[in-house]
Amino acid sequence: MREAKLLFDAVSLTAKTGFLTKSIFREIAKPESERSEQRFWQALNSSQLFQPLRFIKYNIEVLRLTSKGRQMALGFGTPVVSSPHIANVEHDEMAAFVGLRLQQSGLIRSWSSEAILKQEIQRDGISAAEGPKGKYPDILIELEVTGPAVRVAIEIERTGKPQKRYDEIIYSYGGWKNLDAVIFAFNLKYIESAIRRSMSRSHYPQTGPEVIFTDLKSFIDNPSNAKLKVRSEDQNIATIVKSIATKRKVAA
Repeated sequence: MREAKLLFDAVSLTAKTGFLTKSIFREIAKPESERSEQRFWQALNSSQLFQPLRFIKYNIEVLRLTSKGRQMALGFGTPVVSSPHIANVEHDEMAAFVGLRLQQSGLIRSWSSEAILKQEIQRDGISAAEGPKGKYPDILIELEVTGPAVRVAIEIERTGKPQKRYDEIIYSYGGWKNLDAVIFAFNLKYIESAIRRSMSRSHYPQTGPEVIFTDLKSFIDNPSNAKLKVRSEDQNIATIVKSIATKRKVAA
């Protein structure tokens, strides 16, 4: 029974992200020992649902779905995305950890990878006024609150970008009408400065999504309780969810 559940979870997650690393599998399997982890991992490899995603230059264990695995996922009603280039796996793995850990905390209703979001927007024909203008978030989460959805974009900023690129990103988010906030998780202080500079230069609209900053490592390790810089206050996703729920209860 446990192995069947793990297989379902692994197929569903790989369909959403396009890949499965051993570290992510460990997060969903939570094996009791290294031996059981290896046994589960080998079971995936021999299931005919997964195959290695290999490039000679990179020596890491990454799996993707076979055609049989993709058909299984579609049978579950899970959209299937293409695998990323192996060079992007580390970045996308960080985004997946955030989504998985927030899902496990019960603070979000759902999360979508960048690839899934692109698929949905292209399928549904969302206009530029409603959705992103050329910039899709690394993941999009929907908070677990009653009433209207609260949607938050998350950007994983491992390395700095040219100022012009941050100008484009801020412009894109400033015009996204059905988004409540965007969290920039960064590991270099000048990234926050560059983003704030872009907000000033573009006269970022007061009606735009709230722009929030946080430390990358802390956020990946514990996204529920990592310190978020919201305007002049320090909050976290747990307190934000609680605050929204309280306000809506009072308003009701």
